[in-house]
Order: sequence, then structure tokens, then C-alpha cells
Amino acid sequence: MKRRPHGRFWTLVALPAAAMTLTLVMAPTVANAQGGGADLTVGAGHRAGSPVPTLLASVAAHRAAGGMVVPFVAGYNKAAAVNYANTWTGKTPDHPLHNSNYPYFSSDCTNFVSQSLAAGGWTMTSSSGSQTDDHNWFYANGFLTDQWTHSWSVAYDLWQYMVITPRSSFQGLYYGGQMFNTFTPAAVTEGDVIEYNWYGGTSHNNGDDHWSMQVGYVPNVKNTVDSHTTDRYNVVWNLTSYNPNWQTTTARFWHIYN
Repeated sequence: MKRRPHGRFWTLVALPAAAMTLTLVMAPTVANAQGGGADLTVGAGHRAGSPVPTLLASVAAHRAAGGMVVPFVAGYNKAAAVNYANTWTGKTPDHPLHNSNYPYFSSDCTNFVSQSLAAGGWTMTSSSGSQTDDHNWFYANGFLTDQWTHSWSVAYDLWQYMVITPRSSFQGLYYGGQMFNTFTPAAVTEGDVIEYNWYGGTSHNNGDDHWSMQVGYVPNVKNTVDSHTTDRYNVVWNLTSYNPNWQTTTARFWHIYN
């Protein structure tokens, strides 16, 4: 019995002694969660007077001031995560990119951030093996079809996982032009992630809409992120140029450990 790729699944091919070949195509499983989150799909244009507050300081400036930058933790290579995000984000929204080794969803932001974290070596976890248990975060290449957890692809479930796992830490919340938690400039750096709720407030009652990965800092522009659906490449983290709901958007900042 041999197996060969057939799309994203596998075709099983029996090879009997006779010349005839019997092909059995197995149906895919349906247990995997589709992408979740209400991603930005249209640009609203930058509004005159829209605030772009300085929430996160330049790592270089922080070093120059004698501050200590949170080091890369062994096992999670932030540079590799950033490189993946930059590689698989369309440079313009009308030319989206996605890695064909993974599924691509109509709401792909959480899936994209999970891929970037995995590319940086953030260890996948599975305490129960369940795809719906938010204590787990993994993507597995299966014999018949790939499998992944809800926390891999659904915005709310990734937030649940971030809260549960000791390998991330909540650093601060931005809403209405101000921070509600104080954090050091080094606490959120390239390779960390940002969670968004378009109608959030300071509580977490309204779920989650979007995730992005922080990929850099541009002097006089602020920290930048990559995200999917719509693809955004090296844009200002608060997305005010694209987000018609920026005045009611909550952003939560998560530092990644391993």
C-alpha cells in the first residue's frame, strides 16, 4: 500500500499483483475549526487628527538609555517568527500571500499568527490531544488530513490559550487613547503578538476579532505589525489607517516566552 498526496489530503493506492490499480479516496475529517475573527477587509483611509500614540518604545532607544531588553528565550527565535510573517504577508492588500502547507481561511489572522509563532519555534502543546481544548495549541500533519486546535485558528480560542499557558504574559491594554496597564518598553518586542477587539472596552466580554504579529519599529512611525485578512505588511500596530472602528478598538499586548 502506497500513499501519494492528493490536494491537502492523501489518496491510498493499493497495488495488487495484477496490473489493475485500485484507488480509494478517503473523505477529509471535519473536526478542525475554520478561521475565526472578524478581520479588517476594507480600508477606511487615514483620518485627519487620528491619534497614533507612542505606546511601545524603540528597542534601540531603550538600550541606548541603559535599559535591559527581554532576551530571546531558548526555543523561541523571534527573528525567525518575524521573518516568516514578513515572507507570508502580501506587500499590498490586493496581492495576499499564504503558505500552501497550511489551510487558508476567509478569516485567516489567527491561523497566520499561529504559523508565525510555530516558525519561530514556539513549542506546540497537547496535554489532552483534544482539538477543542484550549489548553492545547498545535498543528499536526495527519495520515489522511491535517489537524489543528481551535486555539490555532480561532481568535477567541487563541486568547484563551494565551491566558492559560505560562509561556506568554499579558503586558498591557490600550483603549480610547490610553493604556490601562503599565509595562516596560522591552516587554513587547518583535515576535510578540497583539490581540484586537473592535468594540472591546476594558473588559473581555465581547470576544476577539483580530490578531497580528509585531515585526519591527520604524523611527517616528511607531511599532509595526503584519497580519492577514486583509494582508497588512509592516503597518502601524493600531491599524487606525484601515480600521473604521479604531475609536472603540481594544488592543491587548502579549509577550511570548517558551
